[in-house]
Amino acid sequence: LRSSYNISGMVCAGCAETVEQILTALPGVAYAKVNLGKEQVEITYSHLIKIDALQNSLNNTNYTISERRA
Repeated sequence: LRSSYNISGMVCAGCAETVEQILTALPGVAYAKVNLGKEQVEITYSHLIKIDALQNSLNNTNYTISERRA
């Protein structure tokens, strides 16, 4: 499974790397890749993870994840 989300609060490549590390540490997440310029993250996982769980993993950071709008 693969989904893309908006992510805000990042200002540099280090921020993007931190987000990738935090999200990849979640059980079920195989891969997380941030596109800093587009403020998006693509997540590949073994089973669907609710956005609430994704945001909870980022709670102690300045980053916010949200559904992408068409």
